[in-house]
Amino acid sequence: MEHQFIGWIPCLSGKLFLSHTQCGLGTSEKLAQVNHLDGDVSVPHLAKRYLVISSKVDWKDTHNELLDGRFVVVMLGCAARIDSCVRGTIYLIPAEKISDIHNWAGIYDLIYNIDRVAKTRRPISHLYDALNEKLSAFDDDEFYRVNYILNRSGITYLSYEATKPHENNQLHIVTVTRQSFYYLKYSLHVHKHHHRDDDSITSIHPIPDDEREIGGLLIEDIKRALVNLNRRFSFSDHHALYDAQGVTSYALSLLITCRNQNLMSKSGCEKEKSYFENIRNSLTATAGSVERKLSSKIAASNGARSAILLLISIIAPLTIIHKDKIFNAQVVAGSGGVSQEPPSFLVTILSNIFSSDTKFLFFAATLFAVYWIYQITHSKFGSFIIAIRRYRYGLQRVLGSRAKAKIFAYSSLVFGSLLIIMGWITAMVS
Repeated sequence: MEHQFIGWIPCLSGKLFLSHTQCGLGTSEKLAQVNHLDGDVSVPHLAKRYLVISSKVDWKDTHNELLDGRFVVVMLGCAARIDSCVRGTIYLIPAEKISDIHNWAGIYDLIYNIDRVAKTRRPISHLYDALNEKLSAFDDDEFYRVNYILNRSGITYLSYEATKPHENNQLHIVTVTRQSFYYLKYSLHVHKHHHRDDDSITSIHPIPDDEREIGGLLIEDIKRALVNLNRRFSFSDHHALYDAQGVTSYALSLLITCRNQNLMSKSGCEKEKSYFENIRNSLTATAGSVERKLSSKIAASNGARSAILLLISIIAPLTIIHKDKIFNAQVVAGSGGVSQEPPSFLVTILSNIFSSDTKFLFFAATLFAVYWIYQITHSKFGSFIIAIRRYRYGLQRVLGSRAKAKIFAYSSLVFGSLLIIMGWITAMVS
């Protein structure tokens, strides 16, 4: 049967290695996970690779109670040689129909036996052929079948095989084929450069009359994914940026594959390559900005913590050393009497910090405010000196004079700092 759709399984190296497989998208229960070599593996043209992946999946993405997204998927594949393309079929059986399927128990037993025998490294070709024959002979309105050819470059051809002659609903055909492609893709593809939930980074497309248009269709998937990742990016949640860098690498690999397989013209490949290299350069620059911002934020946070810990490390020993004087000062202050030896300024401050819960909380709030101001200033400007310069330049634009701005800036900073310090001391000793 002529294939109707084409898709691409992301492959950075230009060649898929099929030694690792897993149950695909939405798996809720694994039934079989077989990746088996039959024959002499030392002679590639004599060994065959068999894939039997089966699981129960839940693909329901709607709250409509009338729809049930649970299926049993059986994915079969065979490579005539270790390094050749894989040909196979993906069967989708609605879970609610399993009990009505005649001889399903026999099919399930075959799947189980293949999984068991493969673990013993014995040949499974006869069991694979028997399972494929049983599933191919099955005829039911609710039994969906999609054939595929998977090239080692990741390019995949798919065709929907109708189980009844009058079945021609194009939306239904596309939906079933696309979901089958996603299952196949995530059985073979490891998600290093994007989140597993982003299953539509590469999807399927109808095969055009001119095969050199295929590359453009596949590249459109990558462009759409980059736009979606760009919308998700923010400096507070920057993971989408690194995902976008990985997806850009996918695009450059896909362009090489398309050119090698004549799925895009040479000029088209060069043009798209230039675009994606520009995107990669932009992402690299943005990533550098994000990393510098994160480094500045981390440095500011560490610096603020260090300053507060230093202050506490000074106050704590002094409190222990002068604990008797602090206690006597608090007793005298509480009784309204007069101390024979007036307490020092340091003892007065320390005794007032611990004289009541309110003053201690005020002291803790002050430390938090200092920490917050320090972190914000260093995160935004890099240092207090740069922040003061920005403040001075802002005043210069308002006052129109550099000298006046300089005098006003430093005077206001000194006066404001003294006012805050005196106010804090007054609050603590009162």
